[in-house]
Amino acid sequence: MRATQGFKLVYEMGSYPDESDGLAAERGWAAAHVTCLEGADLVIVPSEAATRAAAVRSRATKLHIVQPGVDVDVYDWRAFVREPGAPTFPRLLYLGSFGADRDLGTLLGAVREVARRIPVRVLLAGEPDPGRRQRVRRLVAAFELGEVVEVRGEPPPLLVPQIIAAADICLAPAAASPRFQEHGDVPQPLLEYFAGRRPVVAAGVPAVSEVLRDEHEGLLYPPGDQDALTESIAALLEDPALREHTASQGYERARTQLSAGARRRKLVEVYEALVPGSQRRDPWTTGFDNEGTGQWEVPALGSEATSALVRDSGVPHPAPAAEHRTGPQETEVLLTVRDPMSSPAPARSVTPGPLDVE
Repeated sequence: MRATQGFKLVYEMGSYPDESDGLAAERGWAAAHVTCLEGADLVIVPSEAATRAAAVRSRATKLHIVQPGVDVDVYDWRAFVREPGAPTFPRLLYLGSFGADRDLGTLLGAVREVARRIPVRVLLAGEPDPGRRQRVRRLVAAFELGEVVEVRGEPPPLLVPQIIAAADICLAPAAASPRFQEHGDVPQPLLEYFAGRRPVVAAGVPAVSEVLRDEHEGLLYPPGDQDALTESIAALLEDPALREHTASQGYERARTQLSAGARRRKLVEVYEALVPGSQRRDPWTTGFDNEGTGQWEVPALGSEATSALVRDSGVPHPAPAAEHRTGPQETEVLLTVRDPMSSPAPARSVTPGPLDVE
């Protein structure tokens, strides 16, 4: 199809099978991955580690690093204040999948050791699959952490910044699996922790180590090493200055290098290199719809179509009550809704008819 229709193929390495998906899923993904690497005109990768892995099957000139990004201002707005009389236990937060690659068993083992020294509370959240959540709850029970660890599903997106703000330490564990060592993905929650100015403990897999330097943007531990994870969590809990330093450094990294804006600018750059001229346009001449700006026409007030159009236009619903009119029945009534930020538009006439709109 590319040969006959003349399009360009872009492959972005963005997701990977989990170890728990089984060997068949791993082999299927690997075959598709190789096909895309070999056939793509442009390959977008998230890290240097992913570049090294992809270079085995793809020309280096096709590979472009576009690091993940986060809308920093979404997370950089609120400080958590505990309610008067609320427990003051330090809070540890993990957000993300509960797949095998996230190594929650090692995390829970470390939490058990930390809790013997420092009373803590832990929230594990973000897994949409009820079956996986139940398996983790059973694991929590096996570690005898029922009073310490709470397991929840996916939080509403609007609450995620607040959930992060309410944590004292955020966690980004990972297993010592081949795919982390070879492909090097950066979990999105890690960037959200940075943007929320929270201290972080993360597994030192290659891609994560590119954005988080040990004792700068957070603390790193060797993947799968429970003792090292325990000591890293305890070190942050016991050292307020270290928490403040790493949180500030992580925030600066997100703000200056890992913002969604930086990612968008890089994507524009690589697409322009692939198809020259594709990203060039003049918004001063192409960015306005002069005929439609500031008004929406709604036929047949009171009909289902009217309700749908009013909702889609962003007009508050229900609308303000209309003036009661009497007179001959008409077949069509038009409602004009004007944007107060737009220039005045000529008023449309409304033929009086029997109207009583609430």
